Amino acid sequence: MIHIAAAETNLTTARLVNERGRTLLQLQQMAHMLQKNDWLEIIQHIPPGDNPTAHSDIRRMLFPLGPVVVFGSSNFPFAYSTAGGDTASALAAGCSVVVKAHPAHLQTSCLVANAIIDAATVTECHPMFFNT
Repeated sequence: MIHIAAAETNLTTARLVNERGRTLLQLQQMAHMLQKNDWLEIIQHIPPGDNPTAHSDIRRMLFPLGPVVVFGSSNFPFAYSTAGGDTASALAAGCSVVVKAHPAHLQTSCLVANAIIDAATVTECHPMFFNT
C-alpha cells in the first residue's frame, strides 16, 4: 500500500509510513472501544447517599444515529481517507460508513476498502456497515 500511495500522491515513503501508523493506532483504539462497549457510554444514575436498591435502575446510553459519509482527503491517503479517523470514529460509535474516495489516490483507497471489507467478512459484521 505504501508504494502505491507514494506513486499516486508523490508523498514520501517516510511520511506515508508515519501516516499509516497513526491510522492503524486509531483503528486499534476503535476496536478496543468496541470490545469494551465503551461507545455506548452506559452510566447508571443513583443519587449520592441514597440506597441503590430503593430506586429504579436509570441509565443513559448512546445510540448510533445513522450512516456517516466520509469524503477522502487529497493529501492524506490513509489518515483522512477510507480507513482514517473519521471512519474509525463513526464505526466506534456504531454507525455505518459510506466512503467517497478522492480521485488523487483511488488505487490506495480501493486497497484499503478491500482490507476493511475482508476484515468485516472474517468478523461476520453486517455487510452494509461499510460501503464505497
